[in-house]
Amino acid sequence: IMFSLKSDEHLLTISKELYEDKYFSDIIFITDSKEFYGHSSLIFQHIDILADLLCDICIHGHEKIVIFLPGVEEEFLEIALLEFYLKGDPVKLKSVFNVTSVKTESNTGGVVKDTDKVAMEIDTDKTA
Repeated sequence: IMFSLKSDEHLLTISKELYEDKYFSDIIFITDSKEFYGHSSLIFQHIDILADLLCDICIHGHEKIVIFLPGVEEEFLEIALLEFYLKGDPVKLKSVFNVTSVKTESNTGGVVKDTDKVAMEIDTDKTA
């Protein structure tokens, strides 16, 4: 005799709610034409390279992680996320991040100071 303590319908409902959740998500994927949302606690377990690109402050911070995906078709990312969340299949989502080179920029510390300087320069330009 085999017992299952989980309801497939309940898991599908939870998966669908997670896919549609933009408020409690902590990742924003931005394509050329649309934004999609994700959850690092789920995605990083299946896509190691994505977690490796981020520092601990980014991963454990309070701000959402924003990942720009120029050139990635909106439909492809949508299908990849749907298959990941609803079917538990990360194959297509992994292929989105299968890159040969990655341009990373890290701006920790001094960001506020640089932003203030730029804002002051813009204000000065407008008054001149």
